Amino acid sequence: MKYFFIFTVLYLGYGQGFSQESIIIDGKQEIIGLNHQLSYFQDKSSNFRIEQIQSDSFQVNFKPFPKGDVLNLGVTTAATWLKMKIEVKTDQTYYLQIDNPYLDSVFFYFMDNHGNYKYKLTGKKLPTETEDIVSTHCIIELPAVSNPTVQTFYIRVVSNRFMYIDAKIISQKNILNFLTERYVIDLIYFGIILLAVFYNLFMFFSVRDIAFFYYVIYTLCMGLSTFTTRGYLSLFFGDYREFIGKYTYFFSSLYPIFVLLFTLAFLKVKMYSQWLYKVLIIFLIFSLLRTLLNFLGYGSVIFGGSIAFLLVSLVAYLLAGMIVYQKGFRPAIYYLSGWGIYTFFSVWAVFAYTNILDFHKFAPYFTPTGVVLETIISSLALADRINVLKRENLTLISNQKKFLEEEVKKQTHEIEMQNKELQYKKEEMELLSNNLEIIVNQRTQELKQAMDNLTKQNQDLAQFSYIVSHNLRSPVARVLGLVGIFNESDYSDPYNKDIVAHLKKATTDLDTVIKDLTQIISVRNDLNKTKEKIFVLEIVQLEKFLLKDEIEKIKAIIQVIDLEDVVVFSIKSYVQSIIHNLISNAIKYRSPKRSPHIIIRATQDENSICISVQDNGLGMDLTEVDSYKIFGLYQRMHDHVEGKGMGLFLVKTQIESLGGKIEVDSKLDVGTTFRVYFPV
Repeated sequence: MKYFFIFTVLYLGYGQGFSQESIIIDGKQEIIGLNHQLSYFQDKSSNFRIEQIQSDSFQVNFKPFPKGDVLNLGVTTAATWLKMKIEVKTDQTYYLQIDNPYLDSVFFYFMDNHGNYKYKLTGKKLPTETEDIVSTHCIIELPAVSNPTVQTFYIRVVSNRFMYIDAKIISQKNILNFLTERYVIDLIYFGIILLAVFYNLFMFFSVRDIAFFYYVIYTLCMGLSTFTTRGYLSLFFGDYREFIGKYTYFFSSLYPIFVLLFTLAFLKVKMYSQWLYKVLIIFLIFSLLRTLLNFLGYGSVIFGGSIAFLLVSLVAYLLAGMIVYQKGFRPAIYYLSGWGIYTFFSVWAVFAYTNILDFHKFAPYFTPTGVVLETIISSLALADRINVLKRENLTLISNQKKFLEEEVKKQTHEIEMQNKELQYKKEEMELLSNNLEIIVNQRTQELKQAMDNLTKQNQDLAQFSYIVSHNLRSPVARVLGLVGIFNESDYSDPYNKDIVAHLKKATTDLDTVIKDLTQIISVRNDLNKTKEKIFVLEIVQLEKFLLKDEIEKIKAIIQVIDLEDVVVFSIKSYVQSIIHNLISNAIKYRSPKRSPHIIIRATQDENSICISVQDNGLGMDLTEVDSYKIFGLYQRMHDHVEGKGMGLFLVKTQIESLGGKIEVDSKLDVGTTFRVYFPV
């Protein structure tokens, strides 16, 4: 008796504490929000029927919607009953809309004119013929009434994914606008996904990089997963809803496989971290197993575990990006940014769906937003990867070029040895018959042709080898000669002092030659230096300052014409060396008959910038000398002037290595003009 009394008090207290308000529809409203005017009951056994639910004694089990925008019950397979009271005062048509694409079945119970409950049904697992308006969400037409009385409606909803209720009543004239706005947002989302897929598919066929292929597949799977779970596949293929419902989670389980493959390929994980590579391979195996279970139809069974697997996988992706970035792979920053944003929105969505965080109306858009932002940033990462591949290709080409040069040298030496052998055999073959002589001549011509081709390719190398052997021979011969006459039996011999002095002079000359040749070699090595914008006038003014003492000593006049704003894109040390040697030459080979007058000017055309240095010095008779005499190593036109014959050789070598050229005009006892052409 005591417990009955307590139960009665609680029952009456609860009944008096919660009184559900009626929703009045008078034809003036366009959209009526229902969340604060609904009550609900969660049937965890899923066994209750409308006869039990609508009984007066059962009404105490209904609870008001909690505070907030949406009723969210998280991941549950329990049936949820909704109750609402509506008083219709208009003959206009209105629709009940429940904003949840994951509802498998929806039973809408209403009372007919005889007081009996009937129902309409819809849901993504039911045929489209049951729907009043075919849509990705639940839309049910409210039944017409003859008398404006308060009616009580019951709605039974079931979902094997997420159970959240965001309900509203929409007028018939506004339902089209409402659906259009929703579909436009989804259309933009799918448009971005398709654009990223087609763009990166094109890039894959262009660069043949497997990372692009994996990106295309996982992005396509993400889009198809959203396309399926938001109800579009069921909308377009209504006759296959049962099959689609069975494999709803297939694409969402498939894309992590290609995300992992993309991660391994894009971040080059195996190169940077072996243990991380093994961890990701384990994740890949679990992903394959999860996809197999979804394919066998167990997607809804493992759905809860799939959420945990998603969160752990996201942590693994971020960890991989951070480790590889710390190892020095800079493009990983794009990967980190994209998956960092996706992880943020995905975790927020999971926490909202599972009631860890508040669930708001915009929660269903968290994951698509993360997908779009991740897609855009990953596309930027792949665009940057093209630059990385270009740099890698350039490095590969450079290494191959060096390898080929070494091979050419080796082949040249072998051919030279073969040529000597053939020459020897040729002398022997001359003693044989005329037929054999013809054969040998043909063979020799073929080898000569091959030698000519290789000689042409290695002309610069052969010329340099000649210079080395020619200019090193003299000091070496002097050293050997002096060593040969050195009196080793009597070190106190007074002639030994003279010999040592001459040895010192010979070795100094040898060292000078080696330094000169080293400087020449550095011209080719310095081509790897970074080119930059160079203001020619600044270089000329710097050289005038460096040569100030010599200029003032001989009272030379240096006139600069049209050098303002003249810029060349080149190697600064080369440009400075070229201008220094030309001005220094003009000063060195001045005429004793007149004051030195040097004119430096610039002209430009479509292909080159010409810097000319004109003097009124000794000049040359160009009909008596060739270009090698002027620009050759250790070649001098005027022996009475101190010098080594290095300056013009360096100028010619440097300007030609930059892709330019040098020209000279000169008249004896009138002056000389040197023109160097820098490519634009």
